[in-house]
Amino acid sequence: MRRINSKLVKVYFLVLFLLFLLVASSVFSAENKKDLYSLEGISNIRQFHLSPVASELLGKNGFVVSPAYYKEISDIYLECKDTNHPIFITTDAVLHTGHIFFDYLLRILEVEKLYDSAVELTDRMLELSIKQYNEASSEEVKEAAKLNIGFFAVAKRQFEPEYQVDYGLNELVDQECENIKNHKGLEFRELLTYVKIPSIYQTPYAYEDYSQYIPRGHYTRNEKLENYFKIMMWYGRIDFKLRPASEEPAITYG
Repeated sequence: MRRINSKLVKVYFLVLFLLFLLVASSVFSAENKKDLYSLEGISNIRQFHLSPVASELLGKNGFVVSPAYYKEISDIYLECKDTNHPIFITTDAVLHTGHIFFDYLLRILEVEKLYDSAVELTDRMLELSIKQYNEASSEEVKEAAKLNIGFFAVAKRQFEPEYQVDYGLNELVDQECENIKNHKGLEFRELLTYVKIPSIYQTPYAYEDYSQYIPRGHYTRNEKLENYFKIMMWYGRIDFKLRPASEEPAITYG
């Protein structure tokens, strides 16, 4: 019995499929597309109150996008159900539902758990930094601990605006918090003044885009979420060099 070459069979099927597509493309010509998108066969077209421009685009392209007054994506489906309109559910509705569920889950988690954890972390790190500063045996360690105090003090100010840090850092912390509050865009990171290198002012590392601290999405719902957003943005965006150098490109990249 002769053995069938499976690769050859696959090639035959591929050729047949391509021929089918070629024939299909000739059948669905531009003229046939006009019939396909014709509005004459739609029995309830008047229910949608389309403008002349919208009707023309629908007939030309097979779809049209129009402004809507719905606040939620589910509202349009509920209205179609109430008015007995046919409903076509697209995949973006399912994706949107998943997004809304995740956003709600994240919001509850942040308000009830993560906010308190961020506050606790900030207070504890501030406490440890102050302890390190007081116990430091060398000026280098003392200076590093001092700047750590300033770093965590900025975060603490986001949920306790009246907090005063002392240690000669209030002015620097005030400036950082002012930049965050006013979303001032690209500004010099005041807490970097400990780097005693003039060229640090000419490096991208020395600047922060404070416009990123504008609360957005569900973080605009209340003050607690706004404060949490700014705390986490501060922790997530601000980095420090382990050992500031005196030559390029080490100054820029650490």
